[in-house]
Amino acid sequence: MSHNLQDPYHNAVRNARLDKEQERRKREFNQKRDKAQKFLNKKIYLTDFINLPEGLASGIFVGLFITIPYLLGVVFIFIIVAKADFHIFDKMETSFAFSWVMGYEFLALFLLLMIFLSAIRFR
Repeated sequence: MSHNLQDPYHNAVRNARLDKEQERRKREFNQKRDKAQKFLNKKIYLTDFINLPEGLASGIFVGLFITIPYLLGVVFIFIIVAKADFHIFDKMETSFAFSWVMGYEFLALFLLLMIFLSAIRFR
């Protein structure tokens, strides 16, 4: 075995293999880095996902911006805080703003999680 360590041909082959492996790793790293940069530079158009009339779109978005977080907040408060009991939920004095903020935070967490998962699975 020690004879192979001194063999120049064996060392040359081993160095060539190591060089090829380093080049392969470097290419993979550069491809992953390029892929990440492409994900961050990707253009997203809302009209690709939602079909709405142009005149009504802004009004509908404002309504959804108010309604969806509020409903999520009410459901969150009912399930988590009131432990799904109508009597406890009825006695709670929750304001519209509190329910909306709770729903907004829950929705923001969900969307950030979806963005993170999309970045991981991006090809």
